[in-house]
Amino acid sequence: MRRDRVIFIGGLLCALAAIVLFFLANRLPMFSASTPLTPINQAQLAQQVPTHPTKSSVLAPTRTIPGTTPISSQPVPSDNNPTPGQPGTTPTQPAQPTAIPTPTPAPTYHTCTASSCPNPWGYVLGCSCGNMWQPVAIAPAGFCSWFQCTLNFDAGSGDILECGDGMFDHASDNCAGHDGGLGYLYQYVPATPTP
Repeated sequence: MRRDRVIFIGGLLCALAAIVLFFLANRLPMFSASTPLTPINQAQLAQQVPTHPTKSSVLAPTRTIPGTTPISSQPVPSDNNPTPGQPGTTPTQPAQPTAIPTPTPAPTYHTCTASSCPNPWGYVLGCSCGNMWQPVAIAPAGFCSWFQCTLNFDAGSGDILECGDGMFDHASDNCAGHDGGLGYLYQYVPATPTP
């Protein structure tokens, strides 16, 4: 702000000097190089040059209140380089560290083998256990959280089978693109007593 004022006042002074020179060039009689200025000519020149008040002459007189100490004029810090702690200056805040997100751990999926198929539903892989075991055709809730399902699993139909890459699919897709099928999942279905 102070720098802008200095530039503005400097521009006004340059413009004023140009006006004064123009005025003097048109109003004063021309002197030749051989005619020296005499004291009279200098006095006339001083009378014709208009005087304009400067900033220092326009300042109001200082007033002292009894019982107080007069305030001396001190240089005002520039806006480009403020003094820390001065009124009107904004302290610079340190940069806040960016929080690094914690990676979400990959889910742990289970796979089945002919001898082991851990799951909460009691399913087994490729069972030839008798009439009480039937292929699983409808996946229960949470199935694809326990076993890793193929992308097309929900759109598929038919019995559920394990693919060669450990993922699970429906018979309609037959583990296409997943190394073929290893075997179907079976569930125990108790026999209904006949009356």
